[in-house]
Amino acid sequence: MNALLFRKLVINGVNYYQLFRNNKNFIPDDNYASFTDRSTKDFFYIDMDSDIEISDPSLLNIYYDDNGKLSSLSDPKLFEEVFNVFKEKFNIVIREIKPVSEIVNNIDKKILFQRETIEDLVNRLYLNQRIMASNLPVELKLIQKDNILFHGPIGSGKKSIIECLEKELNIPYADVTISSNLKDTLEDIINQLLSRSNNDVEASCGIVFFRDNFINLTDVLGDNVYKAPSFFIENEQIKYDGHKIDFRTLSFVVLLDDRYDMPLDENDLEAIMAMTDCTYRLKTKTLSDDEKCQVLYSKYGRINLYKKCLNESGYDFIIDEHSLKKIISECSKVDVGMNCLNATIDQIVKKKSLFHDGNLCIDDTNIMPFISNNELLNIEENKKEIINDLSSRDLDTPYDEEVDRLAKIITRDVVGQDKQVRSIIYTIIGNRRSIKKYGLDKCKNYIENILIRGESGSGKTMIIEKITELLNIPTFIADSTQYTETGWHGDSISDMFLYLYHKANGNLEEAQKGILFIDEIDKKASTGSHDGPSRGAVLDNLLKSIEGSSVAINVGTRGMEEKILFDTRGITVICSGAFIGLEECRDRRLGVKKAGFERVAKNEIDTDFTVDDYIEYGMSKEFMSRFIKTVELNKTTKKSLIDVMKKSESSQLKIEKSKLEDRGIELEYTEDFYDGLAEVALRKKIGVRGISQSLIKVLDNINVESIKASEVSKIILNKDVIYHPENVVLVYRTKQKKLSIK
Repeated sequence: MNALLFRKLVINGVNYYQLFRNNKNFIPDDNYASFTDRSTKDFFYIDMDSDIEISDPSLLNIYYDDNGKLSSLSDPKLFEEVFNVFKEKFNIVIREIKPVSEIVNNIDKKILFQRETIEDLVNRLYLNQRIMASNLPVELKLIQKDNILFHGPIGSGKKSIIECLEKELNIPYADVTISSNLKDTLEDIINQLLSRSNNDVEASCGIVFFRDNFINLTDVLGDNVYKAPSFFIENEQIKYDGHKIDFRTLSFVVLLDDRYDMPLDENDLEAIMAMTDCTYRLKTKTLSDDEKCQVLYSKYGRINLYKKCLNESGYDFIIDEHSLKKIISECSKVDVGMNCLNATIDQIVKKKSLFHDGNLCIDDTNIMPFISNNELLNIEENKKEIINDLSSRDLDTPYDEEVDRLAKIITRDVVGQDKQVRSIIYTIIGNRRSIKKYGLDKCKNYIENILIRGESGSGKTMIIEKITELLNIPTFIADSTQYTETGWHGDSISDMFLYLYHKANGNLEEAQKGILFIDEIDKKASTGSHDGPSRGAVLDNLLKSIEGSSVAINVGTRGMEEKILFDTRGITVICSGAFIGLEECRDRRLGVKKAGFERVAKNEIDTDFTVDDYIEYGMSKEFMSRFIKTVELNKTTKKSLIDVMKKSESSQLKIEKSKLEDRGIELEYTEDFYDGLAEVALRKKIGVRGISQSLIKVLDNINVESIKASEVSKIILNKDVIYHPENVVLVYRTKQKKLSIK
């Protein structure tokens, strides 16, 4: 039996009536319990005094008392009439949005067996949109709005659902990972909302998705880690750069992994809901073994993707049904999601013994011994490694999406090199996919090596470290000056591959698909006859490796020599250097002459660097022919240094600020301090590293270690402090006024 419940609320002297539609049996004695049940999607508010005439026949039988207690209406016909009146009076002023069914159908094609969860999530967000974009008082909106705790097993599709939803919804959104610096995350939310909306009102009706980062934040925030979302949710109106964002009317979705190593019971989840200010809990469905099998064979499933790759080469992926069910069953003991299963399929594909005549054939005779001996799937010892294997997600992620995802993360640290970062990521991912598609035997012609030119401190090494860490690629970073032709005065080229082998924890197959990053390669350029053969010989030996060959490396211990062959055809070689003086080589090619302090070019058709410029600099023609891609990093300027200070997640200014916050002291930088520190750092000519050195010197000069948190609540750094540390401004806790150190 249908029922209507009513409650009167007085807001600023106006009577509002809340209409609650309950499709369950109505129990008069349980009015309030039914009223607070948020499982319904039909809430409506109306200002009856001003918008609806009491003489309206549809409302004659509505009754309520002056104490605001609930009243009921159970006549089905009258129920529909009253409901429609309330619905028509509900004023909605939001963007045109897709029907729920269309969105659900689109996502359901990519993420199987989660339709009910997807539909519930979309309906909840749409309901919030209808309420928050109405012209009702904020007090009424907040009673009805749901913030959502979206949880489920690792690998159950939560993040994929959110990513698909972001593309389907025509609603401003922010997708963030909460960092230890909550204020920076707040700024990120505001910027994302504004960039995807036409005005402040639209931005204030947006959605904020919080990615799961609670495990990583525990070391920083301790037991209060789950209270981090409430820092943002409890905000009200925030003024930012001329805009005003109302955080009260935003919809918040908090993602939470149900981890195998941190099981949560109902009490835990209820407590997390309270701490995160979430009023509704939504969980992804746990798939059965049969459903997992269907996912593997689906359009975006692991087996289907591998079959497509093999079919392009004229081969097939054949797997026995019984063997597959056994693999799924064993993986389910480790992980109820899909991550462990996908990682295991990846490991199976890497087993060369399973390939026959080019086809990948799996049945009980060849796969079961691996499982029974835990050689393929060591459930107890390796489950963390399998579940967290980032590379297991490479194959089923669209190319551009993966580049976007990595670039978004890395440019938080490496500021001002967005185009260059994307170019490097694009090449590395392309190389990895070529290896997976063609195998080591045929991938050589598809591997692109990279030459990066950038001044000291421009971020060359950091970019590579971040990319390879996120992609879980074995990487060895070397300084070219440590290497000689034979190793007589240093390490030899073959040692690089030995170190790469160790970086892959002795996994030869993974090492052979790794990355060699060789810095200061410009130091091996031939600059004259006095150089002798050594420099050129190092490049010649490196050329053989780039060309694709087998190098013997000694993996034995001292006194126990054991040599194996290292296949270099799948290696990505990345060389970098400052190449100081390369501009002069280019200028000579262009016919540039100096006129006073200005450079005047006879030919301004192309001022980019070419291979010929590098060859004139001293790099051999043969060496340069192996580097199809050359990436030129932007030069360090005063503006770029200021951008790094303010925007980079790894900026030394943010690191030092966080350190002092741990001690209970707030560190504040004025605008002129950024300007002054950038000037000092720029003069050091060591790029971003100049910021760290300059800031540490400032803090040492003011003897920050001796400042006690019990006495001082804030340290304010302005430009004057850089040159006169005795004038640092301290805000004392007792007197609460600014004083200077004398």
